[in-house]
Amino acid sequence: MSDEQRVDALQGRNNGIRAEATTAPQSFSSRSGPTWTEADLVRAWEAMARATHVLIPTHVNTDGDGISSALAMAEIVRAANPAARVTTCIPDGKLPPPLDFIPGVETMARYTGLPLPLDDVDLIIAPDVPEVRRFGPLYEAYQSLFARVPVIIVDHHIPRGEEPALARFIDTSVIAVDSLIVRLCGQWGVPLTPLLATLLLTGMSSDSSSFMRVEGNGAPTFETLAALCDAGADYKLVMDGLRRRKTPGSVAVWGALLSRATWIKHVLWTEVTPAMLIETGADESDGEGVVNWIVGTRGVGAAVIFYQGQGSWRASLRSTTPAVDVAAFARRYGGGGHVMASGCTFAGSLPERDAFLVALVAYTEAGLASG
Repeated sequence: MSDEQRVDALQGRNNGIRAEATTAPQSFSSRSGPTWTEADLVRAWEAMARATHVLIPTHVNTDGDGISSALAMAEIVRAANPAARVTTCIPDGKLPPPLDFIPGVETMARYTGLPLPLDDVDLIIAPDVPEVRRFGPLYEAYQSLFARVPVIIVDHHIPRGEEPALARFIDTSVIAVDSLIVRLCGQWGVPLTPLLATLLLTGMSSDSSSFMRVEGNGAPTFETLAALCDAGADYKLVMDGLRRRKTPGSVAVWGALLSRATWIKHVLWTEVTPAMLIETGADESDGEGVVNWIVGTRGVGAAVIFYQGQGSWRASLRSTTPAVDVAAFARRYGGGGHVMASGCTFAGSLPERDAFLVALVAYTEAGLASG
């Protein structure tokens, strides 16, 4: 089947379904630098210094940067206020098995629907998310808590708007939120202990595919890497943990995903289905690295892996050029991320997935033509 026939087939099956686009943020470019002021630094530090119970969740479908940044911010809170109680939390209860090497991950609470002892929380820190709704089930269950407790946002994604916060530390130019946290440690005078340096190195390595992707930020990234190693970061632990701890399930599901990879013009895509997970004995997280691998295929402009849920799809997107800004594309579907790495979730079944593909192919071809 030709590329044109594939697109026509998808268009014929989607029956005209299209997801509604959301308004793109106006106050942030795709590569904004630091946005905070000295007043933000003082306000946030004072809040951490006087807090009695601090909640620091990671995001749903978490990754190395999400886990490590939550644990790193917990270390910073303890530096500001050794007496503070700190609860780090995985808001959907799902820890990807390869990430169980991260120091301190065993201390993280896992929200699975059962109540957590959070009534006395008086400060929330939101790392690696532009808005607290990215805490998914935890946010839904504790909306009143998030509404009344001050929030400090620390992130490197393009926000969709100005969510109210006590302080917002956002820099979309860095490869990982942990890169941003290194800078905050310097501005707050928090020493880089070996533990803190190891956590920050984990997030930076995770989000950059072990520093293979630095997205035009090479010199600052490698300067930060050197500083973390000088501070005693366990480089071997991090690299072995992220690159050499594949589960048996991941090997099986990668084979299934690669065998189903399909080209449509300059887009290469595949999908994870519940049946595939049952057949391979894999966890959904076992397929996470596939999209980073297939986007490196010669001729690819964009790659996407779909994860089928209950009446919905989660799409993980990558591109090979800033001309195909997948963050802008993902925002059409309520998602976001980085220029060349983003994601979103949208409702529907096969017709909606096909409509998404048709739109992505058109968007990619237009971007490649203009770039």
